[in-house]
Amino acid sequence: MRPERRWPGLVLLACGIAATLSLALSGRLAWYIHPRSAWFTVLMGGIAAVLLTAGCAVHAARTRAWKRAGRIGEADAPHAGHPPARAGTETRLRRALRRLGGGAIAALAVALLILLPPATLSAERAAQQAMPVRASEPGADPGADRELAALAGRADAELTVRDWSVLTRHPHAAAVDGRTAELLGFAAPDRDDPENVLVVTRFAITCCAVDAQAVGVPVYAPGWQSRFTAGDWLVARGAFAPNPSAGSGWVSVLLPEALTPADEPEDPYVG
Repeated sequence: MRPERRWPGLVLLACGIAATLSLALSGRLAWYIHPRSAWFTVLMGGIAAVLLTAGCAVHAARTRAWKRAGRIGEADAPHAGHPPARAGTETRLRRALRRLGGGAIAALAVALLILLPPATLSAERAAQQAMPVRASEPGADPGADRELAALAGRADAELTVRDWSVLTRHPHAAAVDGRTAELLGFAAPDRDDPENVLVVTRFAITCCAVDAQAVGVPVYAPGWQSRFTAGDWLVARGAFAPNPSAGSGWVSVLLPEALTPADEPEDPYVG
């Protein structure tokens, strides 16, 4: 393979490294991977940048060597049965088309990085996951039982949306009644009663954005869609109580004292 055919791959690799490091510098790398993996990813990106620089140096050296040896011009030699001028023209045309193809791929990659800024996962993704309302039977999920016991003794102000999500999905969800919470997340309609119940939702990341799971807390707010649309960020403050909705499957919901619009936080995900 001639050295000049490799440069589109090097450009694509450079784009990937640049995108990773720029996300790290902007603090948005955690939108795609778990924060605990960020330093490792940045380290690997730095090593890749060093290796890419060395690869470019080797690429340039080999190109100069090929030129000195006259091997790049050998492809223009006449083929049997064809006039020399025609053979040389066809070879140069094929070479130009290959270069244009590689250049177009590299240019497309750069354009996508520029025109498509990083974005968080959407309310549509949350709706597609169809978050479970609650376990079917007490004791069916021993892990959830242990997590519930660990959360039960913590102060209300210490609990996150993910923690409240565990409590409200459990068969003993009525245990949260009377507790107060302030929830920050984006609005997602309840799958059973979207007119009266919204779910304050966040995405929880275990490893990276690919495995992100929607976690949410139900809020009883009839007519909420007149003020918010799915995906809008908001803060809900209130106390938990038995669910007034006859159509919704949640045992307990937050009865909000206030529902206020909010800005998307710098880190929209929960660990």
